[in-house]
Amino acid sequence: ISEEKFSTLLEEGKVSVLSYQEDVISLFDAFIQVCMAENVQAFLKEFQNYLKQQYRGEKVMDENGIIRQFISKDENLALAMGVANQIDAAKDMLWNKTANQLRQWAQDNHFCVKIKAEKCSGYGANWTALLTISEVDTSDWQLLLEFAGRNFSGLLLVLESTGSSVDFSLLEKANGSLQYKHPHEGNINIHTPFAPYDGDWNSDSRPWDAMMTESEEGGLNRFSTSIIEEYKRVKNVMDSISEKN
Repeated sequence: ISEEKFSTLLEEGKVSVLSYQEDVISLFDAFIQVCMAENVQAFLKEFQNYLKQQYRGEKVMDENGIIRQFISKDENLALAMGVANQIDAAKDMLWNKTANQLRQWAQDNHFCVKIKAEKCSGYGANWTALLTISEVDTSDWQLLLEFAGRNFSGLLLVLESTGSSVDFSLLEKANGSLQYKHPHEGNINIHTPFAPYDGDWNSDSRPWDAMMTESEEGGLNRFSTSIIEEYKRVKNVMDSISEKN
């Protein structure tokens, strides 16, 4: 618009000029505060950081940079070391809580949950299996959670045959609905990454955050709930195949 028209609109209070530096960047603080969706909130924070860099010339540190800066101060080093020493104990507490939730759910609903790992902290474990879920009255198949290696990374969902009546052809039929990514004929199983909990459990906070968060129903945390929901999905598919055969 023309400068004359702009001046008129400005006098009438019908137009405003906003700057990224003073107005838009600050507005994002309000957006972030009221946003309920975690992924959208994360996007808003990243976009705000981008605007700070572009229009204010600020150097925005990532989360690791902030942590390093905190630890580098003399008064914080002892506190950081104390926290680090308690991380394994906290992880074991969260895992024991989750294991007990799953055992109680299995008892209440007549399923069988076998916890293979007593704790989920530290390196050098001589096992990779985390737990199995199956029906009480059959051993033909089970859903197994196990790590791809002994460093607590690459958590997998594994549908495997445990008896003589379930061969790989039936698992292939099941996979038509399940869409597990990795058929593995040698061990008669199909498996897939257990996203979003298939990262490095020694450094990834997502599984532990999920174990800390209880759902509204049944007192189960999000990690327990996601396992149970996947087992129910697998069971429905396997039951359907059994009926057809």
